[in-house]
Amino acid sequence: MKQLRSVACLCLMCLVLPSVLLFGMGQPTMARWSPTSSASAAAPPLLLGAYDTPGKALGLALRGDYLYIADGEAGGLRVVNVTDPTAPKETGALDTPNWARNVVVRDQYAYVADQQSGLHVVDVSNPASPARVGVYDTPWNANDVALAGDYAFVTDGGAGLQVVDVSDPASPEQVNTVYVGGYAAAVAIASDHMYVAYYESYAPLDASGLLIVDISDPLNPVTEGRYPMSGELFEGSKDVAVVGDYAYVANSVSGLHIVDVSNPASPVEVGGCSLPGEPTGLSLNGGYAFVAAGDAGLRIVDVSQLANPAEVSFFGTSGYATDAWVVDDEVYVAAGDAGLLILRYPPTFSISGRVVDSSGNPIAGVQVAAGAAYSATTDTTGRYTVGGVPSGTHILTPAKPGWAFSPGTRTLSVPPDATGQDFTILHPPVSTTLSLSGTVSLSDTLAYTDTRDLTTGVAFPSGAVTRATTMVLTPTVASATEGLIFAGHAFDLEAYQGGERQPGFTFDRPVTVTIRYSAQDVRLVSDEADLTLRWWDGNTWQDAAETCDPPSTTVRDDSQGLLRVPICHLSRFALLGPTHRVYLPLIVSGE
Repeated sequence: MKQLRSVACLCLMCLVLPSVLLFGMGQPTMARWSPTSSASAAAPPLLLGAYDTPGKALGLALRGDYLYIADGEAGGLRVVNVTDPTAPKETGALDTPNWARNVVVRDQYAYVADQQSGLHVVDVSNPASPARVGVYDTPWNANDVALAGDYAFVTDGGAGLQVVDVSDPASPEQVNTVYVGGYAAAVAIASDHMYVAYYESYAPLDASGLLIVDISDPLNPVTEGRYPMSGELFEGSKDVAVVGDYAYVANSVSGLHIVDVSNPASPVEVGGCSLPGEPTGLSLNGGYAFVAAGDAGLRIVDVSQLANPAEVSFFGTSGYATDAWVVDDEVYVAAGDAGLLILRYPPTFSISGRVVDSSGNPIAGVQVAAGAAYSATTDTTGRYTVGGVPSGTHILTPAKPGWAFSPGTRTLSVPPDATGQDFTILHPPVSTTLSLSGTVSLSDTLAYTDTRDLTTGVAFPSGAVTRATTMVLTPTVASATEGLIFAGHAFDLEAYQGGERQPGFTFDRPVTVTIRYSAQDVRLVSDEADLTLRWWDGNTWQDAAETCDPPSTTVRDDSQGLLRVPICHLSRFALLGPTHRVYLPLIVSGE
């Protein structure tokens, strides 16, 4: 049972408690604003996943893969695995005697502010079986807790702030009390200072604002500064977060306040903005303040310009939002009756795919970029995932020094997440100029080696051309066609004279194509004896030997993985073979 300091305190608690329980624990009787009355940005957070806790999700703490939820009267402490944000799963829970209002986690312990039952120390080294190891029953209502060294600092409502020695987790012991002047709601610690958000209650707790306390000696805390803020009965400053020289305060009456606390003795407000709903909790990340605003859901404020913060987005919650925790682009929201919500903001997306060679072998070490800011590198399976990509249209480009790709780029739009964005790695184009001796060209060879050290070459005999001609060979890929499967080798062969491309070019003497292939290339070919180099006539694949008149002869050496055939004109060429066919019986049943 609470040990109250006076009969007056007992009366005050009877009056305060019903309204305090309402704070963050249910729908207010009347909303100040509609959730759509602010924030005109067109990019709301993206909902990734949710978990409906048994109680009212009020406070959050994240450590590693686990989120710890202070879940009100019915839920106590919940431990949720959030490794997969789209499918959070509860792993363990511990009932608490009163309203689990907030939680902080350090090392193997969770410290739970359980309102009327005080501070609970819970061993969470086994997430499946959290175990209470110690309790300190604070004089009033434990609302929030922060840690520094061996001490827990507990905002205790009308009893101010309690300094509790937790060096022995099994026997937490109060060592001091800090007078706050209002109803102590939340606490944050930065360096040697403690920042307390407090709001109005019945007299003498008739002030709202921010208190700054020097805790360099936790046994002798010294109040250094105070910044008054708007308030009314049971309303005012409800939460505080500190980044650098600035304290960010969620005020349920006036919205977000940004206070310069570089001089703790003389805090100065530098910016602020009104917000809909009742701001009761906040978290800072990446130039944004994420404000839990009660029935107005989560409000997102751009605070990159301290003097001019501006709300840029929001997410409506079906439950009363009381707290937020942000890591990178994942936002965890305690949404009262709606439980835990996991959002992504900015609403970024992922692009994924695979890079292989022309025979489907995975290629590692390829960088795939969606613009300058977003990239990933393929792993040993050839797979990549580019994360954190904002909505919009992006050009996806693969790169590996000394290599080319098919396609060279992909243009895509997100949302949704883009999957199956695959590329094939190829040798870059090679070229040679067939020079002349008098009116007869000299012999030459054009060749390239692929990712598996297999060579494709074209031998040009003397007299193949009658003018100086530049030949360009560009490795590519080919699609399977009816009855034929691609065997991993394809190229375009083009001729240029005087810098101009020569469509329909023919050779005066046949030139010989030699391709070395692997067992991987022909794994789907049903009969290697029918493996053929073919050329594309614009509609179908034709036998490349028939480019000559009379047709040339294809030579194969299956033991060496070699195919050689003379050709007489240009085109796209591909190594193709008959594919395996599997026939399944058709079973017809009748009545």
